[in-house]
Amino acid sequence: MSAMKSLFNMQKMENGIIWGGLFGLSVLPIQFGVSKFLIPKLEFKEESKNLITEQSFKLLLSTFTVIGFIYGYNTKRRLTY
Repeated sequence: MSAMKSLFNMQKMENGIIWGGLFGLSVLPIQFGVSKFLIPKLEFKEESKNLITEQSFKLLLSTFTVIGFIYGYNTKRRLTY
C-alpha cells in the first residue's frame, strides 16, 4: 500500500471518528427525553425502570456512534481540515 493510500485511509478513519462522536453526543437529549417522559409512564418496579434506562442508553449510544462512524467514513464532508 502506498503512502498516499495509507494517508487517505487515515483521513477517512479520523473523519469517521469525529462524526461518530458527534452522533454519539446527539444521544444525550434523546436519552433525557426517554428517561424523563417515557420511562416513568411504564408500570414496572423502580429497579426495573433504572435497568431499562441504562440499557436504552447503551443501545442508543452504540447504535448512533456506529452509524455516525459509517457515515463519516464514507462521506467527503469533513468537520475539520
